[in-house]
Amino acid sequence: MRLRPIADPRPDSGTLLAVPPLYSAIHRFSLIDLLVPIVGSVLLIRGIFGGEGLSAVIALAVGAFTLFNRHKRYDLFTDALVVRYLAFRTRVVELSDIQEVKLLGQPLVGPVLLINRKGGPRLIIRPKDPQEMVSRLNAVLNK
Repeated sequence: MRLRPIADPRPDSGTLLAVPPLYSAIHRFSLIDLLVPIVGSVLLIRGIFGGEGLSAVIALAVGAFTLFNRHKRYDLFTDALVVRYLAFRTRVVELSDIQEVKLLGQPLVGPVLLINRKGGPRLIIRPKDPQEMVSRLNAVLNK
C-alpha cells in the first residue's frame, strides 16, 4: 500500500506525514483496453515493415496517448481523489470540488463513474467495483 504524503497541520513543523488512503481501487479492464494496443501494434508493424512512415508515427502517437491517459489506480483520501495513470502522471481532484457522482452504463466498457466538478472538466473513471467506489465517495462527500 502506497502512502500519500501530506503536510503536517502544525505551522512550525517542516515534516511530512504519510496517510494511507481510505479506499483504493484498480482500473477495470474492458474491450477498449485490448483493442487500442492491438490497432497500435498493427499500425506500427505496418509502418516499419511496409515502409509507411505515417502509420508508424500514428502508432507511436496512439501509444503515447494511451500511456498518458489510461488510468491505473484510484486512491480516495479524506480530502481528495487521486487518479494514477500508466505513465508518471497523477490527477488530484479535491473533494470540495466534486459536485456529484453518477454511475452510468457505457457500451463496450460497462459501468463508469461520472464525476461532475464545480470547476474544471468532468472526470470519468472505471474502478473495478463501481458500486463500492460510489458509496465510498458519497460517504466522504456527505461528511
